[in-house]
Amino acid sequence: MIKKLVLLFCFLCFGCEMTQPPILISSETVITKHYLEGGGMYNREYEITIRGTGEVSFKGNFAFKKPLFREQWRIPPEDVIHLVKAFRRSGFFELGDRYGGLAVDGSDTSISFVIDGNVKKVTRLSWAMNTPEERILKELELLINKTVEADSRIRKCCYFPDYPSESIP
Repeated sequence: MIKKLVLLFCFLCFGCEMTQPPILISSETVITKHYLEGGGMYNREYEITIRGTGEVSFKGNFAFKKPLFREQWRIPPEDVIHLVKAFRRSGFFELGDRYGGLAVDGSDTSISFVIDGNVKKVTRLSWAMNTPEERILKELELLINKTVEADSRIRKCCYFPDYPSESIP
């Protein structure tokens, strides 16, 4: 009983950060988002890789644009920590490996997460049903794009210039 009261006191005084393990990010920490959209001549594909060091690499291609578009930049360590916390809160390692049905001309997005020797990859197909797990994956996908400010790069390599930002996957 006393132990519970002490934990409650600590939680109220110091917040929930005390109850969670510390975030230790190494250069081996990697978050990758891979998007592929099929559909005849309008195939588009891109990949965003975020390393624990803050290094971000982007590569993408649209059916008519050659060669492959590539770009690299850095994000602050706090942004990497924010992403890692979001992945941990989401229960990413407990998710299944694949969500959605068979997609022929749709799109699919895979997210992989490597941290502390643990590796997990989850694929979400465009034909997915709107389950809680799929909503978690969609939120993580959007968080990755937002954290690394990827929308302008995705538009530059994979879409026509007037494509609306809110529609970029």
